[in-house]
Amino acid sequence: MKIFISLILILLPFASSASPIPDFPFIIVTEEIEEKIKPDRVEVSFAIVAFDKSSKVAVQQLSQATSHVIDLLKEHQIELAQLESNQMNKHSKRARKDGVYDLEILGYNLEQSFTLTLTDLAVYPVLMNQLIMVEGVEGLFSHFSTSKETELQSTLLQKASLKVRIKADVLAEAQSRRVKSVYGITTEGSIADAYGRFSLSSSAAFATKYRLGSSHTSSDFMMTVPNSITLRQEITAVYELE
Repeated sequence: MKIFISLILILLPFASSASPIPDFPFIIVTEEIEEKIKPDRVEVSFAIVAFDKSSKVAVQQLSQATSHVIDLLKEHQIELAQLESNQMNKHSKRARKDGVYDLEILGYNLEQSFTLTLTDLAVYPVLMNQLIMVEGVEGLFSHFSTSKETELQSTLLQKASLKVRIKADVLAEAQSRRVKSVYGITTEGSIADAYGRFSLSSSAAFATKYRLGSSHTSSDFMMTVPNSITLRQEITAVYELE
């Protein structure tokens, strides 16, 4: 666990009435806390694309690729409700020439995006390997998370708040001062932002990494589930000094 501390100690009040900075002696302390968590779900986003001079053929290509994806889900006993589909995009591709518009249509591009939510991560490596082999599937991206995100965010928020207060007391005592009361708390990442807006809200973010390696053949690959993801929480607190 890494903790990063930023400190500004101001002992003289500010006279400007237009400034959001308090007009009493105060101290600002920032704490960032992070925790490694085992993921239990993943959202896989991808698109299916097709192109052909014939619009009808392009639609058929897209339909075939989509059917292939659905067959893979059935093979792994994944409910179709876990696959979310967005609307299809279609546009024509025309020949280009400087100063000339509306030239001959070369073909039609079709694209449909999907989001697949998996809660059984055991199937993830094999399924990803199969999806990437489907003709027309592009842009595979995986976002790992945890179903306990709300609970964990609340816990980290409490831990960070406690550390901020302890650090404020230590720093104030070192300057022969005492903390009188809390003036504001924010989860903004910037101390400059903390001057103008103080609110208690969660801004935790997940950092996810996965390993991509080569398998036995050049046409194959393997994606594995990360051992952990990182949940981070940062808090900045402003305390009035006695």
